[in-house]
Amino acid sequence: MRASVILLLISSSSSIAQPSGPSEIHRMVRLNDSIFVDRFEIGVADWLEFMHDGDGTAPDPTVLKELPYAYLFAPASGEARSFRSFGVFTRFRIGVRSDSLRARSQRHKAEGYAHYPIAGISYEQALDYCAWRGDRYNEMLRAQGDTMFTVIYELPKAREMDALLTEADSTNGICPLFNYDCAPCQAQLKMGRRRAFVHPGKELTPVTGYAPDALGLYNLRGNAAELTASRGVAKGGSFMEPAGQCAQGWSQPYDKPEPWLGFRCIARVKAH
Repeated sequence: MRASVILLLISSSSSIAQPSGPSEIHRMVRLNDSIFVDRFEIGVADWLEFMHDGDGTAPDPTVLKELPYAYLFAPASGEARSFRSFGVFTRFRIGVRSDSLRARSQRHKAEGYAHYPIAGISYEQALDYCAWRGDRYNEMLRAQGDTMFTVIYELPKAREMDALLTEADSTNGICPLFNYDCAPCQAQLKMGRRRAFVHPGKELTPVTGYAPDALGLYNLRGNAAELTASRGVAKGGSFMEPAGQCAQGWSQPYDKPEPWLGFRCIARVKAH
């Protein structure tokens, strides 16, 4: 099944050269010589890193009110405390109101929320993130003296997402691998609490939640539906969709930021 997915992706990207590019990219799964895909959905800490770098803007404030991690985006004015988290490139501090981190349980909750999928962002904001990430990664390559290729980050094409959303997602046939709207997922409260979930199958959960599929990708189905390069078209379904609508061939329309809508990136290697 993995081979068929890779062949589909190669055939859909024939214009991309096949250079001897990087053998791996941090937190990404290699699909062929030229294409990588994020192992996880883009998380809150990744987005805060983007904002701290001076380029990114916060999620839509109306939608943010519906998300459990809204306080991580509130200005930490007056007395504040902070905790360390990892973005895609660096470890950095996230400052929050002091009363949000007084207890150890509050700190653990905040650290957990930092690894929830970012939601409430627009198509344009996601494109800005991709451009920023590409600039940062290629700066690192040049600093290391590597000038043979460039890595371009993009939203995946809808057909690429469909190529990934195959039966390989269900290698063991156990529904609770995915956080979508079904009784077995919602019954996993004991497992969920061990992984810092609140209500598995009923709301967003950490990007590392459940188990990876056969390709090593987490939450490709369920959790947050994912933006594609086609504006207004998301794939993979969210925790709000039943299992069938998280599968290949289905899509989730949107016209504004939503609390169930996130994304992951595709990286394309281009030889000079």
